[in-house]
This record gives sequence, C-alpha cells and structure tokens, in this order.
Amino acid sequence: MNSLLGGVVLIAAWLTIGISIIFASSFGKRDVSANFWFAGFALDGLSLSLIYLTVFHGLAFGAEWATVTHCGAALLCGESLRQLDTEKAPGPRLVVIGLGASAVWLLLIALTALGAIPASRPTINSAAAAASYGWAIWSTWRLWSTQRSAYLTQILVLLAMAGIIWGLRAVLTAMGITGPLGAELVAGRTAANMTVVLIFLLSLTRMFCYFGVRLDQLRRRAEREAQAVREQSHALGRRYAEIAAAMYSVPGCCIVTDAGMRVVYANAEANRLLSLDLQKKRPRLDTLIVDAPGATFGELARRHQVRVKAANSDQVISMNLSAKVTEDEGAAVQYVFLLQPAT
Repeated sequence: MNSLLGGVVLIAAWLTIGISIIFASSFGKRDVSANFWFAGFALDGLSLSLIYLTVFHGLAFGAEWATVTHCGAALLCGESLRQLDTEKAPGPRLVVIGLGASAVWLLLIALTALGAIPASRPTINSAAAAASYGWAIWSTWRLWSTQRSAYLTQILVLLAMAGIIWGLRAVLTAMGITGPLGAELVAGRTAANMTVVLIFLLSLTRMFCYFGVRLDQLRRRAEREAQAVREQSHALGRRYAEIAAAMYSVPGCCIVTDAGMRVVYANAEANRLLSLDLQKKRPRLDTLIVDAPGATFGELARRHQVRVKAANSDQVISMNLSAKVTEDEGAAVQYVFLLQPAT
C-alpha cells in the first residue's frame, strides 16, 4: 500500500473537517440551512477518515460506514439548499427520508450477503451514493428553478459530476470491471485514487459555492428592501404633497406641529399672520399664543378660542381653535391646528 496516498487521504479528511469547523464558526448567526451544510461537509471529512481506517487498518465494515456518512453528507447538502427555498422546518420529514434510505440500503446489503441478489457490496454502496446525490441534485434543481444564479449552477454541476462518478462505479463494479474502492486503493489503481481525489475536490468546491449562494441571496434581499423603501418614500412624498396642497388652500391658519409642539408646517395665511420662517427657526406653537404659554396639546385641544399676536403689528387677535392628532403607521405623531378669526 502506498503510504503517501494514505497520508494524503488522512490529511484531506482532517482538512475537510477543519474547514467545516472554521467556516461554521465564522458564519455568524447560522440558520437551519447553514447548519445542515456544514454538518454535511464534516460528514464528508468523516467519510474520508473511515476510508483511511478501512484501507490502512482493516476497519470492519469500514466501507459501509464510509458509505453511510458520505450518503448522509449528500442528503444534508440537498436538504440545506431546500431550506433556502422554504420556511418549513425539516421536522420528522428529514428523519423519515434518512431512516427510509438507510433501511433500503441495509436490506440490499443483507440480501447481497445472503446471495439473494446478484450484486456485490461495493455495487450497492456505490449505487447508494449515486442515489443520495440524485436527491441532492433534485433539491438543488428546485431552488435553482426559482432563484437562478451562477453559484447554484456550479453546485448543480458539481453534484452531477459526483453522482455520475458513483453511478459509473456502481455499473463498473456490477459488471466486474472494477473491484471495491478500498482494494483498488491498496493495489494503487489510478481510477480509485482519482475517485477519492475528485470526490474531495468536488466537495471542497461546493463549500465555497455555498457562500456565494448565501451572499447572492443577501444581495437580492438588500435590493428588494431598498426598492421597498424607495417605493414607500415615493408614496409618502406624494401623500404629503397632496396634504400640503390641501392645507395650503385652507382658509385661515393651518399649523402642523410635531409631538414636542414645534411647528413643522404652516400654510400661507399662518406664515403671513405670524411671519413664520420655518427654514431658519421652528418655534413652539404655545410661544405664539398670548394666553397659553407652555400649554400642551391636550390643554390647547380643550380650548375653543385663543389669542395670538400679529407679527406685523401690536394687535392681538382672538381666533377660534380646532385641533386634531394624526398618526400614520410607522410615522411620528403630529398635531394639526386650525385657527380662524373669531366672529
């Protein structure tokens, strides 16, 4: 057995597990999709470790354990991408799929061991891996059909390549052209070595593509939110323009204040009578009323008449007062005051 190859497999296993831990810890607030993805990547590293233990140290049923972990990684990959397309929690559904697939695989392995079906364990293992990648491809395709992006396309291609590799191995082992992966690794077969290397590289590349998918989703979400803000701003601008136009034409003095009673808008009559220049100063409304200094909105609202001093003369004018509170959803409270000369 080539010791160099064993070292490469072991390093690849540790590197895969290490990268999954580092990426998971740097991802920030992880959701279900991210947890599934990093767990699947860690299972890929565990699968490589089991291959190493099987080939170099004769781990009993090591090929089966490696198959289980590798198939689990493919299933988690597909479910991770599916979670990006749905808000439903995986719940028992994923457990049922995993247990069902495991039951079918164990049944086939048992029938093979009993000689009930003309298939070898390597054939069943390779076919199980190919079927797991088929599930991952289907889940990714569903997401890709609604959220097409270059990163999802790359993940689809990578999953398809891995599925084709395992499908070919299943066919070739069934035809007796190739043997068990572990035996071929021991014999130094180039095809077996390339299989392990390709599966590792495809899995590693998928990891980086997943970050691209999430960044692309964040970009699209930011664009949607920015568009919603622009539309809301335009709608509010049109509404306030209509309100301002209506208030400007109201006979008498129309004054709008914020919650602190500071004037934020005054129509033409109010500007003329009180000489307001809101661009320079925004006075409190109660300072413009002679007989109600420091009055709150509630106190003014209960009064029906107030006295104001005209800005261009020393004349004090009695005016009828009506007040109203306006509060739009998501907007601050504003008070509207209408002052008309008392008759």
